[in-house]
Amino acid sequence: WNGRSTEDWILSIIFGADSPWNESYWKNPRFNSLLREARAELDDVKRRELYNEMQLIVRDEGGGTSSRSSTIT
Repeated sequence: WNGRSTEDWILSIIFGADSPWNESYWKNPRFNSLLREARAELDDVKRRELYNEMQLIVRDEGGGTSSRSSTIT
């Protein structure tokens, strides 16, 4: 996870429907539509609103991952 992360990078890699790193296999049509729309939006305020809505969708509807370890007893 090195590099300069952006909203698009993080949300695409972790929660994008077709991302190989979407470990929860979560797919939400509204989220993915907003993701494509935000990438094309040139207005900073509008783009921020789109990314905020995506974060609310993830918070409210899932898509979380959990780590597992064999050392936990």
